[in-house]
Amino acid sequence: MEGHGGAPNMQAPAVADAKEIRLATNQALRLAKMAGLEGVHAFHAASGHVLKLTGHDTMKAMGLTRLPAPEDAKPLIPTQIGERLGGFSAQAANKLLQAHGFQTKDERDDWQPTDKGREAGGHFILTSRTHSEGVAYQLVWMPSIVDILRPLLPDGGNVLPFPPSEAN
Repeated sequence: MEGHGGAPNMQAPAVADAKEIRLATNQALRLAKMAGLEGVHAFHAASGHVLKLTGHDTMKAMGLTRLPAPEDAKPLIPTQIGERLGGFSAQAANKLLQAHGFQTKDERDDWQPTDKGREAGGHFILTSRTHSEGVAYQLVWMPSIVDILRPLLPDGGNVLPFPPSEAN
């Protein structure tokens, strides 16, 4: 039987024993952290992986239906950072983060946080979007990045020194 898009339906195996679930959970959490996920985002990704592998729904077993971020710690995307810095575009915010060593582009032209960026709260979250390689991740920033970047704006923050044609 085929599922969505012609792929075979993958049914979860019968619920595994406790040891198998523990091992799968530990492995999934390590993989999620290697992918740059942290906290509730790592747990959510690991829980979904364990469900597919073992049939065990960790979140349901714990009585959790969702994992919201604390209200004061909701991460920001570059669009929101730019808005909070005075109405700049996401591209300008990304260039500002790059110019001051918080992020860099990888070989696939995707933004990656640097060590300095991770220390400033840059991390990946799992998004509801997908792309040709599967699930999509978004580099996000803790709200404190706005206060870190504000004094770095040139000439009182009126104009960023990046021509629009260079904005990515």
